[in-house]
Amino acid sequence: MTNKRFRRNMLVAYHGGGYDGCIWEWNYAYFDKDGKFHDIYSTGYAGCETEEKLRAKLRNQPDEVELTNLNSERARNNFADTEGIRGVVGCATWFATNGYDVKLSPKCNGCGCRCNAVEGEPTGYRGVGGIEIHAQEIVCQECSSAYTCTGCNEYYGPDHKFVETEHLSHVCEYCVENEARKNDTRLLVVNDAGCGE
Repeated sequence: MTNKRFRRNMLVAYHGGGYDGCIWEWNYAYFDKDGKFHDIYSTGYAGCETEEKLRAKLRNQPDEVELTNLNSERARNNFADTEGIRGVVGCATWFATNGYDVKLSPKCNGCGCRCNAVEGEPTGYRGVGGIEIHAQEIVCQECSSAYTCTGCNEYYGPDHKFVETEHLSHVCEYCVENEARKNDTRLLVVNDAGCGE
């Protein structure tokens, strides 16, 4: 028997429906400070668009339901640190869009400080099965600015050596190589055009 139960100001993560190549994915709901149910994200056959469906899910499959007390900073931080970045950013965006003062603050993968999930920059995209690609990391605005190439807008992290050239500023080695190839191509085109053949 489970002792899990829904309370006010609680975020609910549960096994919802799936997508191609996946059996299920995390879905989310929220019980606000007045105890009113809100469907944040629900998918497929197991998505709970209503409070009744979610209560049945908790009764019948309690191991597929995780609860976060949003009154507790420790619980919010635990959710932000253990949940996938897609879920954290999705929930944080839903709260901000709907006027709820709920801040989810995952650790920045660049500097390790906590950052507002809505203002952070998801990065490190990888396939997660099927046709889905999700961010695996998040970086704060400061790290994003400091460690993103101005040429290709890719985040490289603090270990990458950025380059300053005559025409480019704070760019990755790949953009420098690409610029060199473009210049060589331009020289070839000019030489070909000028040879008269």
